[in-house]
Amino acid sequence: MNLGGGPDGVPLRAEEKVNFNRDVRPVFSDTCFQCHGPDEAKRKAGLRLDTRETAVKPAESGAIAIVPGHPEQSELIKRLTAKDPDDVMPPAKLHKTVTPAQIEAIKKWIAQGAEYQGHWAFLKPERPAVPPVADKSAVVRNPIDNFILARLAKEGLKQSPEADRATLQRRTTSTRDNRTASSARLTAALTSEKRSPRVRSDIDRTRIP
Repeated sequence: MNLGGGPDGVPLRAEEKVNFNRDVRPVFSDTCFQCHGPDEAKRKAGLRLDTRETAVKPAESGAIAIVPGHPEQSELIKRLTAKDPDDVMPPAKLHKTVTPAQIEAIKKWIAQGAEYQGHWAFLKPERPAVPPVADKSAVVRNPIDNFILARLAKEGLKQSPEADRATLQRRTTSTRDNRTASSARLTAALTSEKRSPRVRSDIDRTRIP
């Protein structure tokens, strides 16, 4: 998919929504903000990338770092992908690199409008919508399973079968007590038609409140 836009200059729609705080801010913080962040004394070329208002304005050179909706017009992308050592960003002297996957995420983010977010620590938590489960054979016991199954489906994977009762007993005993399960507990787990009360009790005690 050409995230830089079609031949008519109209940017193409990216498949997945890029989250600034999750996918972009960490890259900027690590590789860009040292020279293009909030510290005016260290800022280079009059470019500030930590706020949208300043990032979409022309820098001292007249170039615009971020052109929302148009990564192919954004100076930021040109610098990140430049081959000339004098043009590429971040400069080699910083000994920092932006990976191809990170560059693609930034391209998608710009193509989607370059939406900034406040720092996550100051944002009100929002409960995400619980994704539906397409696999009717999957075991779903709580909403967390929905999110796990949705990610598995995205990666083309299937839910693993539930572990046998003896394995469950060994895991819960090892997690809680840092020791192996006793023969009595294993026997109770193996002879039960369903999960034995002992296994269920051990699992419940292992959970973090």
